[in-house]
Amino acid sequence: MKLISGLLNIIHFVMLCIPMFIYFVPKKRMTSKFVYVYLGILLVPLHWPFFDDRCVFTILTQNTGGLKNTQTSSPFTEVYLRWLYEPFMKVFSMEWNDKNIEKAVYAHWIVIYILPVSYTHLTLPTKRI
Repeated sequence: MKLISGLLNIIHFVMLCIPMFIYFVPKKRMTSKFVYVYLGILLVPLHWPFFDDRCVFTILTQNTGGLKNTQTSSPFTEVYLRWLYEPFMKVFSMEWNDKNIEKAVYAHWIVIYILPVSYTHLTLPTKRI
């Protein structure tokens, strides 16, 4: 079961990093298929309200024995993204708690939305499809 929960965490983290990977794809390899990848990324937060503001990957990982012994309701963030969110939260004098973690997660998603859009619309030549 640890193998499955570890694999789920890797997939979860890779999906979170996809918007940053776009900068490493050569411009001539970018196709209109990227729109579908980006649409998938955009739809991720939409399922959270159906699972009490939790991600499906986090729920599956917990069901397979992973992400144990966490203190917040955001175990994936607590274990794998605290290094990224905590400095941001300290700048704004925010404590590490559920309410502030949620704010940091949404700020991260704003960046995730802006990166691919800025790259595809501002740096790539436009073509009519």
